[in-house]
Amino acid sequence: MIGKQIKLLRNMNNYTQADLAKKLNLTPKAISFYENNQRMPSTETLYKISEIFNVSFDFLYGNDEYESPYQKDHMTIKIYNKIPEGIPIEDINDVGEKLDISLRKYDSNKYYFAMKAPDNSMYPQFIENDTLIIEKANEYTSGMFVAVHINRGDAIIRTFIKNKDGTITLKPINPEYSSITCKSINESIRIFGIVKEMRRKI
Repeated sequence: MIGKQIKLLRNMNNYTQADLAKKLNLTPKAISFYENNQRMPSTETLYKISEIFNVSFDFLYGNDEYESPYQKDHMTIKIYNKIPEGIPIEDINDVGEKLDISLRKYDSNKYYFAMKAPDNSMYPQFIENDTLIIEKANEYTSGMFVAVHINRGDAIIRTFIKNKDGTITLKPINPEYSSITCKSINESIRIFGIVKEMRRKI
């Protein structure tokens, strides 16, 4: 039960296992052991978890409801100004504001973050500095807007297209920018998320 509660709290607050491990001075593997009930956290660790998420010991043991109705309905995610290739997302320091998203619309078991649209390559759908909510994902279908690193550059947004011959095209909307077509996703192309929503300041 404790493992299930820890995972619930972590997802509700949009923490990765690495995020929580860092706060507890543990390894991500230790968090995985706790969540899968393969190892029991020490009393000291449980106390730290209860402080981080502002819940009671009773909640961790499954005997109490989540004290915060606000966090029940929302999760808070980080907005990254840019996302460089080769750095785990939880280690990126270029973070702007934070953003609340509704759990009536988003799945608390999935991982979300936000990024600023880096350019006008997807104009008029997205313009530079729009806030894009991204779902971390490994599967994509044609027509999806995806977050991708190309040739180890910072993350950009492209339309994912699966061609009849099996190749993949990553296409901008703005004709001033170039498409790229490849046989498959490889070391020079890394797709890591799907755009779920755009928020624009007026």
